[in-house]
Amino acid sequence: MMHIDLAVLAFTQDKREPLSVEDWIPFLSPVIAMGSKGAKFHKRMRLAIYTLRLPGSRLYIVNDTSLIPVLQRQVRTLSISPIMVRIFSHFMGVSRPALDIMGRDPVEDHGFVHEITLETVKGLAPGLNLDDLNSKAVSILNASLEHAPSRVKIFQWASHEIMMATTSAVYGPQNPFNDPAVRAAYYKLEGGLLTLVTGFLPSLLAKEALKARRVITEAFLKYYAENGLGNGASVYARNRYHYPISLGVPVEDVARMEAGGSLGLISNTMPATFWTLYHIFSDPVVLKDCREEVKRPSARERGGSTVLIRSTVQHSSPTAWSQDVDEFHHDRFIKQANKAKNNPVAFRAFGGGATLCPGRHFASTEILAFASIILLRFDIKPVTGSWSTEFYKETNAAFRVPNCEIDVQLIPRDTRKWHMFFSEPGKPMEISTEDTSLAFKEA
Repeated sequence: MMHIDLAVLAFTQDKREPLSVEDWIPFLSPVIAMGSKGAKFHKRMRLAIYTLRLPGSRLYIVNDTSLIPVLQRQVRTLSISPIMVRIFSHFMGVSRPALDIMGRDPVEDHGFVHEITLETVKGLAPGLNLDDLNSKAVSILNASLEHAPSRVKIFQWASHEIMMATTSAVYGPQNPFNDPAVRAAYYKLEGGLLTLVTGFLPSLLAKEALKARRVITEAFLKYYAENGLGNGASVYARNRYHYPISLGVPVEDVARMEAGGSLGLISNTMPATFWTLYHIFSDPVVLKDCREEVKRPSARERGGSTVLIRSTVQHSSPTAWSQDVDEFHHDRFIKQANKAKNNPVAFRAFGGGATLCPGRHFASTEILAFASIILLRFDIKPVTGSWSTEFYKETNAAFRVPNCEIDVQLIPRDTRKWHMFFSEPGKPMEISTEDTSLAFKEA
């Protein structure tokens, strides 16, 4: 049987396709390798581009940074839209009638995927809507710090603060995440992401994730029924409800979509906040530079297959970032004279091209604002005297998370009442190469 499978692989592999690897168990060995090695699997591959033959599909992995601009120009041939339809079906679990609407013309400008993306962007692009989101989130964070405990597990604490600030800013006072059961369900749903997306025996392998999805979905149904959108919800939240409803998508499916979409709001922002605080407070030089900075007045200006550009590979490329790529430099992205320029295309934290994250400005502002508030108001000291995270572990999110918690003390620096404001509202941050050329329009 193995010989037959190998023959099928060889017969169905087009000579124009990138080299197929990990074929020792046809169709299954790539799944086993990626599952067991995580991001390390792709980092050890020295090929510029290669193919993984998965059950029912092909995955093309791109490692060579020079190929990324070429790929990003193929916005029709290489579209994320078919993947989004799979996510609607497998991960969010929308009904067949809803999927008929959501999956219609996925790569066309008039299709649901394109239009819901535009509706999402309207609430997150730089301008009045984003300013309102940022202002609410930062105010929530600042108010929460008035009652901050003196000792916390920093990853758990930072994650909770960001989860509540983000979701409360987006959904308003009736935020479904106010319910501890919803917060607990979120982590179970996140843990089952890959299993649900693959669609491989979810009722057996992702029981807890399916239950969690139901809990969050019911919370959003209650939120919509009790007019949560009319009580201080953001343009982002309102648009993501009204557009699918206008097309005839049942409200329960909108709730399912939003339950799954909540991962996009916070799954990466939470670990990114932890690592920001960790790198600032674990290094006296970085702490000194960052604290001086925030005290300064602001005056700065292919069909059925998938192409994957792994951020872990691009972010560890000596060609793109120089030979010190494995060292942490807090000023790596600061423009300096006599300093070699990094290849901006290699920065993939928010994707790029047609798959550029619409929430990058909201997430970045929220993380930096939270870190700035902490820098000004608190000293953070590890209880044991050590900042060691004892390595890390891979997750479904783009960010790694610490393998164990760090108990820290939050030490207030003074007793003043703090009020936060934004010095340059409506101005986008140059987070990605696309931000230097994109023209943003107010919704």
